[in-house]
Amino acid sequence: MKINLKELAELLGGDLQGEGLAEMTGAAPASSAGPSEVCYLEDLSKKKLLDGTKAGCALLPRAAKEAELPYGGNRIYVDNPKWAFTILLRKIQLEKRPKAPWGIHPTAVVHTTARLGKYCHVGPFSVIEKDAVIGDFSFIGAQCYIGERVQVGANCHFYPQVMVREACVIGNQVILHPGVVIGADGFAYIFVNGRHEKIPQLGNVVIEDEVEIGAGTTVDRAMLEQTRIGAGTKIDNLVQIGHNVHIGRSCIIVAQAGIAGSSVLEDGVVLGGQVGLADHVRLGKGSMVAAQSGIMDDLPPGQVVFGSPARPRLEAMKILAIMGRLPEMYAFFKKMKAKFGDGQDK
Repeated sequence: MKINLKELAELLGGDLQGEGLAEMTGAAPASSAGPSEVCYLEDLSKKKLLDGTKAGCALLPRAAKEAELPYGGNRIYVDNPKWAFTILLRKIQLEKRPKAPWGIHPTAVVHTTARLGKYCHVGPFSVIEKDAVIGDFSFIGAQCYIGERVQVGANCHFYPQVMVREACVIGNQVILHPGVVIGADGFAYIFVNGRHEKIPQLGNVVIEDEVEIGAGTTVDRAMLEQTRIGAGTKIDNLVQIGHNVHIGRSCIIVAQAGIAGSSVLEDGVVLGGQVGLADHVRLGKGSMVAAQSGIMDDLPPGQVVFGSPARPRLEAMKILAIMGRLPEMYAFFKKMKAKFGDGQDK
């Protein structure tokens, strides 16, 4: 990438203070950025991060115009430095990670009834089954499997070894990272005559537009209807989503979380890492669950909880603080007991 600061300021909608013709070739953290690289500072309270930086340009909040900073180089003032830096990274990504040319690799197997849109890519050793539909400009990487009657929207990107089983529906601009499995059978058995008998899983999975799912995550199909993930939701690596789960729009689910069957996450819910949800629970809009918490009951909208079982965050923190003092409290208790006895009448 090569871009001068005048062009960069225009791209980011920012105000340039410095040499407009200075050419930038990359982006880096302030601690390691060189004279031709751009860094950013989001929070002025952390301005020490700029101390000693050799960056050719810093993206700063507009409030920094009035602040004293340990950096005298080129600056671009923007409304949101992290978002501006993201736009720059996207520009770099287009040059560093261009999509492979469109077309079907000779080793791919595409059923004669499958329909591929314009400018699709199907990578080596991938399989597209009967009556599957792939939208325009979608990228199916190496060793992917797209089952019968699957529908994939436009501008999707499936990294290698993604599997989407039969009849599942994927929206537009969906990103599935390596090893994602969409539509495996839900974990459903009935214990009869001393045996665990499998309950057929006849539903599907529906993933709406602009969802991103991290490597190794699994989303199980519903027993009869749909497991659904709402538009704009982002899911980290190694997450398990059970059958019949409904996840709303713009949720965040962090690594190693597990969501048991038929649970509902309303819009904007955030689950921290290693959170576990029991089945059939409902998390209200905008609720947040801290890492390693266990959810056994419904949460109202906007609730912030922590712990296992989860409690309102402030209550959980007070309990933790008290638990940290248990050794000294117990020592005091033993001392009082030795001095006054156990308090029981003789």
